Amino acid sequence: MKIFFGNYRKISTKLTFLYGFLFFLTIVSVSIITLVSIHFYMNQSAEDQVTSIYQSVIAEVNASQDVTTYDFNEFIQVYDNVELVVYLDQVVIFNSGENSYLPVYSTAQPMIVNSSNTTENSIVIATSGITLSNQSLLQVQVIKNMDNEQDYLKVLTFTTIAIDMVVFMISIAVGYLISRRALSPIDSIISQAKDISVNDLSKRLEIKATNDELSRLADTFNEMFSRIQYSYNKQSEFTLNASHELATPLSIIKGYIDVIDRWGKEDKAVLEEAITSIKKELLNMTKLMDSLFVLSKSDNDIIKLDRSSFWFNELIEEVIQGLKIVDQSHEIIFTSTEPLQYYGDQKLLKEMLRGILDNSLKYTPELGKISISLEKSDGQVEIMIQDSGIGIPKEDIPHIFDRFYRVDKSRSREVGGTGLGLSIVKWICEVHGGTVTIDSVYNEGTSVILRFPLEK
Repeated sequence: MKIFFGNYRKISTKLTFLYGFLFFLTIVSVSIITLVSIHFYMNQSAEDQVTSIYQSVIAEVNASQDVTTYDFNEFIQVYDNVELVVYLDQVVIFNSGENSYLPVYSTAQPMIVNSSNTTENSIVIATSGITLSNQSLLQVQVIKNMDNEQDYLKVLTFTTIAIDMVVFMISIAVGYLISRRALSPIDSIISQAKDISVNDLSKRLEIKATNDELSRLADTFNEMFSRIQYSYNKQSEFTLNASHELATPLSIIKGYIDVIDRWGKEDKAVLEEAITSIKKELLNMTKLMDSLFVLSKSDNDIIKLDRSSFWFNELIEEVIQGLKIVDQSHEIIFTSTEPLQYYGDQKLLKEMLRGILDNSLKYTPELGKISISLEKSDGQVEIMIQDSGIGIPKEDIPHIFDRFYRVDKSRSREVGGTGLGLSIVKWICEVHGGTVTIDSVYNEGTSVILRFPLEK
């Protein structure tokens, strides 16, 4: 019994008892219906027998001139355990048994058929009293002894109960084995899942290809593990890159502090150079932290868009005017086919445009040209930003939106930036339901195309 009750919390055990109980209810219900049907059939058959004998007796009596000389034995020889009692004017003229079971009538009575239990027997009786042509009162009692039928029914009941119990126990055992076999892949899933840890996310659940619910469950878990592994790798890479990006300016700051500590206290030129460099590195760190903060909130869906209606062409002109104030070595040209109204977060979209144009200015030589066009195309706002810069190698384009990815790592400190700008650009574009694509030819220039759906 320990195999069942010792593991009653297991799904296989619960399923076994559930289906075993339902199966037991089914066979008990079938057994009860069968026994009731047999009992009904026996009683109905007995009633038909006594009614048939009674009707035969009455038919003969009505045709006979003298019932006192009539032999009634021929009527009860057809069926077993049937007794016949005949009264004439309340006097027994024929009795095939030992006793009568009903009182003698003094008047004519219609036929009554019913079941009765005496102190020793279970019987079915048909009885009535009729008035003969000579005005004599004839009473007929036909009695069917049901003891044999009752004994048979009792034996059948006990046998059925025993069979039901045996079948129930067999069903429990077979059900347990079947459920264990059917659910054994779950144990395999649990065992394999325990081997998957942060130190090794490459393992996957292996289930035989049966295309059932459990195999689909395993496939779902494998897909989830793949996403977890991808997210974990990205997080680890992100953390490593962020640590590296922070470590560099911190090392520079520490170096200049050491310079100040050694020589800067007395040498004003060294002190000013160190302070300038420290301010520059602190500014880079602040930009990096701001970018990390934005990406962190975007990953956790914390940022809520502050949407409003505005003119996209006016927003672009505002961004261009701000850039011309700080950079006068490049030519920036803006063209628009028509004023376009858009519903979105102006602050984020302005940050997106600045991020793209900042990259264009960094990687376009002085006196180079940057052109921006705005137009409506197929129910979308389309913005194209083209520059005549150094371009992007073809193999680097698929990774250009990856966090901390830089095309020219050797110039990363020289031109500045954190490698997060385009990641933020892509996120801002996507949260507005838009897309961003880059087309670039190395040493010739780069085109960035932004598309946003217009509100209908």
